[in-house]
This record gives sequence, C-alpha cells and structure tokens, in this order.
Amino acid sequence: METKKELESKKKVEKEARWIELKAIEEHNVTLEEERLRLFSEDMIAKKKEQDNKTMFMDTTHFDDQQKAYVEALRG
Repeated sequence: METKKELESKKKVEKEARWIELKAIEEHNVTLEEERLRLFSEDMIAKKKEQDNKTMFMDTTHFDDQQKAYVEALRG
C-alpha cells in the first residue's frame, strides 16, 4: 500500500503531465489558427490583386462620363 506522500507525489506528477499535454494541445491549436489566418490573408491579397487588375485593364469606351471618372479614380 502506498503512503500518503507517495500518493500526493503521484498525483502531482499526473497533474503536471496533464498540464504539459494541455499546453501542447493549445500551442498546436494556436499554430493551426495562425496558419489559417495566414492563408486567409494571402487569399484576400490575391483577390484584391485580381480586382485591381480587372480595374486597370477595364474597357471604358462604353461607359458614361461618371462611370469613366469612377474607374479612373480607382486606377489612382
């Protein structure tokens, strides 16, 4: 039969092991979230670039003056 000190020591070791495991899981989750945000950011940048390219090469010959002015303002 284990003594009280041995039981307390065993509980402490188990508690520390659980804490380390939970910390590792949380760090993994943070890494996954950072990667998800990085990919989302890259996707948004690509979409913005695509939209900018559409605006830059848009045919404005059939636009009225107000529409032409808007596109020119977007072109910057």
